[in-house]
Amino acid sequence: MEKIKVNNELFEYDLSIKDSLYTLAHDGTSASFQVFKYGDDYLVFDLENNTFVVLDAYLAKDKAIIWVDDQELVLEEESEENVSLGDESKENNIKSPMPGIIREVKFKEKDSVKKGDAIVVLESMKVLNDLKSSIDGIIKKINVDVGMQVGPLEILVEIEPKEEQ
Repeated sequence: MEKIKVNNELFEYDLSIKDSLYTLAHDGTSASFQVFKYGDDYLVFDLENNTFVVLDAYLAKDKAIIWVDDQELVLEEESEENVSLGDESKENNIKSPMPGIIREVKFKEKDSVKKGDAIVVLESMKVLNDLKSSIDGIIKKINVDVGMQVGPLEILVEIEPKEEQ
């Protein structure tokens, strides 16, 4: 059994393929589906006579974001690192809310930041967006450089909460 997170929900599954038919087994049930390319831009899934169109897909650093019909799916492989990080730690980080280009990093590692400080400037669709800290803390790690292209939900800056005195 493999493990994957879809929109932060953990699933165990087996995936097999025979000819052009995929079979996905999960939680004691299985479903078969086929994947078709529709033109140059779209993939179509036929899952037990239901058709789903993949409108867009983006591979971020450690996850895939797929837009199917009117739904966004965030897929992540389950790993020891993902398991050990609590939700609190993930909320402290500055993540890219959308694809874009890093235009400015306003702090350095080990700098002290306050809640609301603009940490990174991200350009997306010709608009500059200040990405702000949600906590008072210390910059633990900066994962990007100016000019770097990033995908949605990538962790750009890791922030450790300041210890209260």
